[in-house]
Amino acid sequence: IFGINPRCALNGQYSNFLQIITRQISSIISSGMAYDTEKKRVEALAALDRAKTAFFSNVSHEFRTPLTLMLGPLEDTLQSRDPPLPPLHKNRLELVYRNSLRLLKLVNSLLDFSRLE
Repeated sequence: IFGINPRCALNGQYSNFLQIITRQISSIISSGMAYDTEKKRVEALAALDRAKTAFFSNVSHEFRTPLTLMLGPLEDTLQSRDPPLPPLHKNRLELVYRNSLRLLKLVNSLLDFSRLE
């Protein structure tokens, strides 16, 4: 906001000067608004990234705990020789054990990935 100098005549040069100043002020205000918008967008992306990392970390921990609790008794049962397991049951338990280990590897990879971020 500015005014016209009462001691200067409002001629073409003075009018051009006022237009240049108006454009400069408008440009500065636009740049400031764009900067604020970009800053808010960056902050929102950072918050989203933190939420994603926390989610992956929580999910991987939630899967890891029951898997670990399942693997212990499975190992004990497979290694137990008293009484020996029938071959069909032993094969099925070995399949469950291998798949549980595979799933545990995936969960550990997910946890490692969330820690990298």
